[in-house]
Amino acid sequence: MTLRLCVSLQNAMADALDAIIDGGTGNAIIRFFTGTQPASAATAASGTLLATLTLNDPAFASAIIGSKAANSITSDTSIDATGTVGWFRVYNAAAPTDPTDAVFDGEVTETGGGGQITFGSVNWEAGETASISSFNFVVPASQA
Repeated sequence: MTLRLCVSLQNAMADALDAIIDGGTGNAIIRFFTGTQPASAATAASGTLLATLTLNDPAFASAIIGSKAANSITSDTSIDATGTVGWFRVYNAAAPTDPTDAVFDGEVTETGGGGQITFGSVNWEAGETASISSFNFVVPASQA
């Protein structure tokens, strides 16, 4: 049997996730790390922190068929360390610390590699700029 969601529930779930991301004062952030994504967002971050990008407040636009597109994201104009980015974590706006304010994380791959965030190259150099042109998350309509 497959669980199927109506669009209004998809949108409500996406908006609820966004409310958690925007929780607190200030802006939510996305941090990028080397290595492999941890077992869960409640697991302490591992790997080397490469860059921190700042989400707008509010972080995402209104849900459309369960999909939330990020509003503008401020680039990190000086990557912290040289390395291969492997995963990211989104922290809410409540003065992000790890893992208390972690909301979700995901895999980073090169374009076409299947990650939740993709870049033309995952090999980053200290001092360069890290930027995202678009970012969204989707509450799926069905799940087996």
